[in-house]
Order: sequence, then structure tokens, then C-alpha cells
Amino acid sequence: MARSARSIASSVDSAKARLGQPSHFFPESLPPAQTVAHTPISLTIEATCRISGLGRTSVWGLIKAGRLETARVGRRRLVLYRSLERLLLAPHQDGG
Repeated sequence: MARSARSIASSVDSAKARLGQPSHFFPESLPPAQTVAHTPISLTIEATCRISGLGRTSVWGLIKAGRLETARVGRRRLVLYRSLERLLLAPHQDGG
């Protein structure tokens, strides 16, 4: 049974309220059929950039440095969401 765009938007709004997450965790630019109210397992490079606010060069640099875990599916490279979350939510250590 297909859900209407209004029903999906309502689910996303209630999930945002329940989780208390900032809206950037729920990309508004995705088409309604792809918008989900749960945490994704993986993200495309484009979605990783959109959610994190990082540029493509920075994301690829983090992948190359081993700071972001990825999975290959065919020719496609996907960033593991838990890895992005760990990177961005980890306490940052300053030099001073």
C-alpha cells in the first residue's frame, strides 16, 4: 500500500519532534518516496555532503584517511551512516 506524500511528511515531522533531532538529519530535498523517518544504514556521497555540510573533496579525503567507513555495491560507494555519526558527534580534542 503506497503512502501519500502528506502522510510521509507527517511521519517525518513527528519523528523530528520525538527524536529532537535538527532538521538537517532529515533531508528535505529528497523526493517524498525516498524520505524516511528512520536512520539510514548508508548514504551516497551526495547525501553525506548534504547532511554533514562537508564538501565532496572533504568527504573523499576522510574516506581516504580511513575516518569514514564505506561499502562498495557494484561501482557505487556508500558511506556507512554510523561512521558519519561517529565522526561528527565525537568529542573534538583541541590542541590547547
